[in-house]
Amino acid sequence: MKRQKMTILLCVFLLVCLTCKVQAYSNEVELDPKGYISMPYSIFNAQGTIRVSSSLKEAYTLFYQKIDVSDTIYNQLMAKNTEQQQYVNSERAKLTTEEANVKSLKTQYEQLLQEEQKEEEQQRIKAEYDKARQEYNQHVDTYNAKLEEFDKQRQQLIPSYQEQNWIQTSQEEDNVQLDFSQYSGEIHFALWAKLVTATNTYYDATVYSTTVNSSTTLTLDKTTATLEVSKTLKLNATTNSKNTITWKSSKEDVATVDANGNVQARKEGITVITATVDGKSATCTITVTGAKDPVISNKTDFSNAKFSYQSRNFKDLEVTIRNFKVKSDSAYYIYLSKESKKTFTSIPEDATRIVVDSENKAVCSILPEKASELLEYTGKNYIYVIEKTPDNTLNVVMGAKEIPNIPLPSLGKRLDIWLYEAEETMVSNSIGLKEGRNITYKIGKITSNSILRAFQKESSEVAYEKLLDYAKKAKYIKTGTISLEGLDYNLVHELNIEQDAYYFIYMLVEDENGKYVTVEDVAIYRENNLLEGNTLVHFDFADIELEGDDTTVVPDTKLPQTGIYPLTIITVVVLLTGSIIIYRKYKKYSDIK
Repeated sequence: MKRQKMTILLCVFLLVCLTCKVQAYSNEVELDPKGYISMPYSIFNAQGTIRVSSSLKEAYTLFYQKIDVSDTIYNQLMAKNTEQQQYVNSERAKLTTEEANVKSLKTQYEQLLQEEQKEEEQQRIKAEYDKARQEYNQHVDTYNAKLEEFDKQRQQLIPSYQEQNWIQTSQEEDNVQLDFSQYSGEIHFALWAKLVTATNTYYDATVYSTTVNSSTTLTLDKTTATLEVSKTLKLNATTNSKNTITWKSSKEDVATVDANGNVQARKEGITVITATVDGKSATCTITVTGAKDPVISNKTDFSNAKFSYQSRNFKDLEVTIRNFKVKSDSAYYIYLSKESKKTFTSIPEDATRIVVDSENKAVCSILPEKASELLEYTGKNYIYVIEKTPDNTLNVVMGAKEIPNIPLPSLGKRLDIWLYEAEETMVSNSIGLKEGRNITYKIGKITSNSILRAFQKESSEVAYEKLLDYAKKAKYIKTGTISLEGLDYNLVHELNIEQDAYYFIYMLVEDENGKYVTVEDVAIYRENNLLEGNTLVHFDFADIELEGDDTTVVPDTKLPQTGIYPLTIITVVVLLTGSIIIYRKYKKYSDIK
């Protein structure tokens, strides 16, 4: 393979770091917050070096892995970089002009302060200076917030690592050895690093792009296979081409093959399955034998069928069927409905075809669009099985079998409200709720060490259950409503967040008078002191620091005021009055940011 020189995708413009810190979706923590990991600037001959900062004094183990990035994601990242570069070019010129104006007014004001006779002129220039400085600072805040927004949008595009695919670097050097033997043409990928110490684990990632020049290779995992009538077989193709592999059966009446290499046996005989890409072909000869599987019968019978269900969210429903009989010449479909008495004049477009696998069962994935139409709403859901005979007659062979409610993921993994220093609020919706739905949130301070200790000493499931019960009883400092799409300001911006304190946000999705099933969740945060003022950020539970004894929380559903208290107003007035007196006496001024 010729020498490969990788260019870092996310370093297209000046203000973007070489190493991209993204969210690890499996544990939702900031990647490499201490900056220990330095990703390779470039990779030659499929090799590079991940460097670990000398400031890390602990012994460590370093792992890496490569995750393919699709052309679509790569193009989205490039487009986002271009958009940011255009914004930077435009706004930096404006900021430079505004900064020069502020400095000029400041200089004029300093000069006028030396001339006590010109007090009226001093006041005029001071007013202009204060206004220009305020506008400039606001522009700087908007500019920085926009850059952070660009960065977050890119971070969300980078594919996450796979826990089972980590490769450890050598003990002598932290070198990366990548395998491009199965690739051809232009490729994009994310390189992940995992740094494990005795006390913590850190992650980092960078996206690269290159062109691999090599001849196309194509192989199948089987060259011959025997298959019983009605059974299926998955043929796996290995190629170094990024182009789509096409599949073909020489005798489709004997066996068919779909676009993913799944072979379906139809009748006894022999057929050749051919996979092709870039003019390169590989074949597998399939011999179809008579059916011995008792599932295939001369009659249809679902009277004793056993159903099981698996789901991770409201858009993901997989149904497994066992202990049934079907005819080899009929087609069968599974359909999800809210109706307990439904008739069919045709096969619905959102029905799922039933295919019996080699283990005498059928695994059917309900279309996400169909599942999301029904599962999120209250009320019962029903499964129908429809038979379509060779003469196109439709028979409901199993009608209105009630399915259980879909279990939600564990607490802490359903919803999340992210609070950013750029006065931006975002909502993470991992359970596939419909857009436009609203969340009632309640923010409160955690004053019980027993809740915090639960996150140190118990499982996350137990800890979150305790936090949920606590959050429902505790006093709130703010409550309101936020949509799943988020808001354009920080929910805690006006709150008096205490330093080193811990807080919770209780979330309840509005059911619109019982229209939707009940969904609630809770998240835990810690104070973070920022330039714009304090805010709340997620944190590693292992970093919880406890002081003092446990305290008891008195249940209180009354909401305290979140605005300015009278005492605060009096304090501000006193401070302003004192400032004016000092100003008139000493004629001092404040610097810009």
